[in-house]
Amino acid sequence: MSYRLINDIDFVRIQSEAGDKFVRKAAVQEVLAIGTLFVKLDLGYPLRDIYVNYTEVTSPSFASNIDMRDTLLNWLNYYTPPPPAR
Repeated sequence: MSYRLINDIDFVRIQSEAGDKFVRKAAVQEVLAIGTLFVKLDLGYPLRDIYVNYTEVTSPSFASNIDMRDTLLNWLNYYTPPPPAR
């Protein structure tokens, strides 16, 4: 199954053939890279977390699950870029 991620004002929209899922940005407590393929959106409830395989996301495209995690953190305004190398 392929997915599209869309950055709306208050939501991250996950589109698929099965339909759209709207994830409220304020509900996301943590975004984690799991292994080498998955990104976990932690919603604070054990059975409601969302796992997305970055290779199944067609838009935007990502080089790795770390890249996808950093993009989602940026969308959620949680991302702090690493300090510049000295």
